Amino acid sequence: MAAEHKVYADYQMAVHGDSADEVKLSQFLRFLVQSPLVSSDSGRKQKKGEEAPGFGSYHQQYWLDGEKLIAIGVVDLLPGCLSSVYLFYHPDYAFLRLGTYAALRFAHESRVYLALSPPPPRFPFYFRLFLVAVGSA
Repeated sequence: MAAEHKVYADYQMAVHGDSADEVKLSQFLRFLVQSPLVSSDSGRKQKKGEEAPGFGSYHQQYWLDGEKLIAIGVVDLLPGCLSSVYLFYHPDYAFLRLGTYAALRFAHESRVYLALSPPPPRFPFYFRLFLVAVGSA
């Protein structure tokens, strides 16, 4: 988690101009780690011989040469969609256009998860946004 937080802090300060006080570990944990989603395999059926991840929040790590963590994508895997919550990367690697690469990977992964779902397809959508549930008042 320390490596992810370091990349997050560097990204937020370089790209968004946040101060060191705004990127403390506690803020990182609250924003991107402490998910209200409960990880679950309930209702998640798989095609024979294939493994599908359970529903929940995940951090997808992007490593350079297996040695340097350069980007992290936070995603929510839900019954009807893959929601891309946030992506942050080490500012020194901005030239790699990691946001574009991650968006293409997420789109591909949504197709993979759809293929792992039994008919009828239960995974037709990929969202590049943060899903916010609003209750009735």
